[in-house]
Amino acid sequence: MKRHYKLLILLIFFTLLSCDNLIKETENATVFEKAFSLCTAFLVPTITIIGLWITIPIIRKRLAAEHISDKIKEIQIANSEIHIVVQQLIDKYTILLDEVGFITEENIERVNKDLEKGFDIVQKSSSDVATVMFYLKVTLQEVLKYYSSKQDIKNLQCKDFYIFLINVLNFISYYSMRVVQIPKSSKIKNKYLIKKKFRKFVTKSQIKEFRHFNIGAFHDPDSFHYLRFCDFINTTKNPSFMKSAFLIYHNPNAIAKILSFEKKYAPSIIDKQVPKEQISVEENVYMSKSLYLIGFVINKIYSNDTLTNPTHYVDLVYFKHTNLETIPAWDQLKIEFVDKWIPESGFDISKSTKYDSEKIGQIITLRYESSILEKYYKLNRVRINKKLKIVKS
Repeated sequence: MKRHYKLLILLIFFTLLSCDNLIKETENATVFEKAFSLCTAFLVPTITIIGLWITIPIIRKRLAAEHISDKIKEIQIANSEIHIVVQQLIDKYTILLDEVGFITEENIERVNKDLEKGFDIVQKSSSDVATVMFYLKVTLQEVLKYYSSKQDIKNLQCKDFYIFLINVLNFISYYSMRVVQIPKSSKIKNKYLIKKKFRKFVTKSQIKEFRHFNIGAFHDPDSFHYLRFCDFINTTKNPSFMKSAFLIYHNPNAIAKILSFEKKYAPSIIDKQVPKEQISVEENVYMSKSLYLIGFVINKIYSNDTLTNPTHYVDLVYFKHTNLETIPAWDQLKIEFVDKWIPESGFDISKSTKYDSEKIGQIITLRYESSILEKYYKLNRVRINKKLKIVKS
């Protein structure tokens, strides 16, 4: 609208200027000559302004399209480079699948160093590639923190670690070669970097950005990329890796979705029951007693040596977000804690057949028979879908 007003003012200015000169030049002319001269005076600036009106947006659109075209070329080049790096690492780690023993801090540091070149290239790659690489980088760095702080890390078999790594690298490889990042349009929108009430205190608070063209990693806990990554993490069966992936977004929904795909239900958040008059105090983030579901392991055990009639079970891995209070003991957990994610689910925590805890890592593992979680899924399927369904705005 501002551009329209400016061009209109420009049109009026040129027209008035022409009319002023015309009046002086046609004092002795006939009425017809004056009318013709007046139309001519209006016509020239009008055509000029209309020309500007039409061409300026076309030029801007052309420049934006050329900029996007150059960026897409850069992205495809970076994706090709990433593909080569990733394939080399897949070949390298495939050989290591036969390694016996547990992963050490040195193993993870070596992998982190192998990925450094990829981390550098990914700055210019497509958003899909950059996002998955970001997840991998953050997770490995977080796990290394646990080693450096001497936290109690459950052992992870070398084979399980390298299977996880190869799965993620194959995921990146797919996006680097088969997915093309082409925007729906080259439209540009104005964006303010600061709230309206603060704009009078700063300069250059407005920028122009592409409406449909994102560069770099995107951060969406509901994306397929994060869901798939958490699925890969879950296969490690390792609480430290599960915790590291959860801390990317502090959101348990990805694991809740994966568990629901197995047609099982367990609360994504369990918390201590709090009297209504204390809710405002207890729900303070620094005092929260909430436990978040960060992963699960489906397995089976046999009750005899004949390997018949196995009991199928699920180990649910929960993480306590704050270190200000100790994790609850089993006697407290089964009596005082309830399902906070779907309060009306009827989930009975006390039906757990095994309780395990890691005080340093703030991890609790609860074991339930698969049939129990399947029963809760059937009872709450509609509620689960409603909680997890993405509502498009």
